[in-house]
Amino acid sequence: MTYAGDLVALRAREPEDAEHLQRWNSDPETIRWWDSIYPAMPVEGYAARVASQPPLSFEFVSFLVTDRADGSPIGWGGLFGTAPIHRHAELGVMIGEAAYRGRGYGTDTTRTLCRFAFERMHLVRVSLTVFPGNTAGRRAYERVGFVEEGVQRRASWKRGEWHDLVHMAVFPETLR
Repeated sequence: MTYAGDLVALRAREPEDAEHLQRWNSDPETIRWWDSIYPAMPVEGYAARVASQPPLSFEFVSFLVTDRADGSPIGWGGLFGTAPIHRHAELGVMIGEAAYRGRGYGTDTTRTLCRFAFERMHLVRVSLTVFPGNTAGRRAYERVGFVEEGVQRRASWKRGEWHDLVHMAVFPETLR
């Protein structure tokens, strides 16, 4: 299954994608704004994880993000923490290939994931958390229609210090 935006196409992850996932999760610049403190798994760990997870479930939807023009893997995107009764989920986006950052691919990935959430999963809310210093990410989220809802102070321990987390959300009627 593929779900396309203007610049990206989202497809189910395959065990063969493990090399990309491992490389992206091992790169300090790529995971700089991720709330991750553990070293990346070996390639075999990612392959096993992908093979064991259903490609799409209501609780966890995970896609490989590809360049729509040539199919090159450029990142990961997903919806998690889904609350079926409340019809909302949290969003995560990682543009792993540095050459694709700052060129609208993150914005298009975010928009395409939200379209999937609203059109295919019939959710009524998509939320996320972002570090305040991640200005590029915040701009991308705001372009798509996300609005800040609040700040959770000292919510994340990363790189030897506490960081705040900004909570944002978008709704079907506010998606741009």
